Amino acid sequence: MKTIQTLAATFRVPLKLAEKRLDQIRRREYEGSLLNSYIKFNIARYQPASTPEKSETAIYAYYDPSDDNLTPAQIIIQVDEQTLSTQDELLFSPHGPFDRIEEQQLQNFADCKPVNFHDLDYTRDRRISLRLKNLAIRYYNSAFKFIVQRKDIEKVMHFYGAEL
Repeated sequence: MKTIQTLAATFRVPLKLAEKRLDQIRRREYEGSLLNSYIKFNIARYQPASTPEKSETAIYAYYDPSDDNLTPAQIIIQVDEQTLSTQDELLFSPHGPFDRIEEQQLQNFADCKPVNFHDLDYTRDRRISLRLKNLAIRYYNSAFKFIVQRKDIEKVMHFYGAEL
């Protein structure tokens, strides 16, 4: 009851409205926790047929089947611990070659961390530079899989006047 009174006083609304809103918030929190539990349960049950697990640095590409399928929608970079801690950057060609990821393998990369536009650069030899040092600092050297969106690569290339 004290929470409802605090809400009503803070937002200057009637007690009934504050009580109704608090009930809505609690239901949404409960629904969110149920959904989260459901997702975690299904992830634990999922066992893909082929797992592209490598301990060394590897670059994968996911081609969205609803897209043009000419360029990858996402590039996923898996970095080994030594590379992440000793190299400032990782260079790759925006055109590949990449190991292709199929839709049923995406679950293996659910722990990918996003790469920002500012973590990328374009080099004179027409490659993309991924600033590993930025990622190591941001994720406290605890993330080893990173996802780069095609739109971010296109932005970097456009900034330098290059075309994908």
